Amino acid sequence: MTKLLIADDEREICEAVCDYMSAKGFAVLTAYDGEQAVTLAADEAPDVILLDVMMPRLDGFAACKEIRAFSDAPILFLTALGEERDFLNGYSHGGAAAARADGCADPAKLRITSRRG
Repeated sequence: MTKLLIADDEREICEAVCDYMSAKGFAVLTAYDGEQAVTLAADEAPDVILLDVMMPRLDGFAACKEIRAFSDAPILFLTALGEERDFLNGYSHGGAAAARADGCADPAKLRITSRRG
């Protein structure tokens, strides 16, 4: 079973993604700040990581940088930010893609932008 780590300080988003991805067969881990995300990533070795950009204690970009020191799991950023520079910033920190939430917690409504290699 594929293990997914989602880190977002908005519990509703974590719950929505957790419910959706669990129904798709993923084992889902949740973190509510960047430091907790780094700890869970180190302890649980998830296959895929979904990070919110704006989190307390450690933002998603900084968490990604720390996680990259020990993991090569794909990291996707979930963000309300929509500027191209925000997506490029995520890629420069080691992210594989960025999803803009558009203010809703429905995973089916996420717009995903992937880095082209």
